[in-house]
Amino acid sequence: MDDVFFERVLTLIKYVIPSWTCREAQYLYFLLGLLIVRTLLSIWLADVNGRVVKAIVNKSLSQFMRRIFTLFLFALPSSAINSGIDYVQKKVGLLFRKRLTESFNTRYLKNMHYYKICNLDNRIANPDQRLTQDAEKWATSLASLYINFTKPLLDMFLFSRKLAELVGWEGPAATFAWYGISGFIIRLISPPFGRLTAQEQKLEGEYRSLHSSVLAHSEEIAFYNG
Repeated sequence: MDDVFFERVLTLIKYVIPSWTCREAQYLYFLLGLLIVRTLLSIWLADVNGRVVKAIVNKSLSQFMRRIFTLFLFALPSSAINSGIDYVQKKVGLLFRKRLTESFNTRYLKNMHYYKICNLDNRIANPDQRLTQDAEKWATSLASLYINFTKPLLDMFLFSRKLAELVGWEGPAATFAWYGISGFIIRLISPPFGRLTAQEQKLEGEYRSLHSSVLAHSEEIAFYNG
């Protein structure tokens, strides 16, 4: 992950999110709202769970039953929010893929680029793989990245604020310091997953391309007993 990587990602993002008011951006705003509501519900659930434990410690059956009923009521909006987040995420991934595929195909079929890429210029290997599976995986990954990046930030901010109200800012600060040190150590000992994933995709594309070549030239291969 260097400057070239981020530059390429931002270039592709401009294709899938052309403006702040486009349909894709509106879905992202809606998804952000769902994530905020989900985090607030999680904070409220933690408070209710604490009251349930308190009722058990106090051996109060009436309070315990009321808290359990409250947890039951929590399940209704929680399931709706979780399902909504999953639906909107997949919808955003489809919208990203549609934008990216239309943009790529428009340029691929223009000015005989399809012929130049396949016969005159070998810098782009396996264009079929890149225009289909790679585009789909990139769009899905970008939609997932939005949630994986936004939700932890919301959880850190909202939970830390609630925790600071109870025990002060020393507790959240110590937790962030611990996670920072752990993340640094994991980064040092982890293998280069990005490079390995890129190599995997390259090998999959070459494997698929070879199978396509076998299908396209099966008659000639059989004639020469290949």
